[in-house]
Amino acid sequence: MQASGGSGDSSAIASWVAAHYTARTVGGVTLYDLTTPRTSG
Repeated sequence: MQASGGSGDSSAIASWVAAHYTARTVGGVTLYDLTTPRTSG
């Protein structure tokens, strides 16, 4: 398996993180707490 490392990959990762974790803005920067996934339902 070969990793492409392109910008499309980082965009896909960012979209997945945004869909599964809650964003918090701290000092004008958006952060995601990857230790606490969103709950469904």
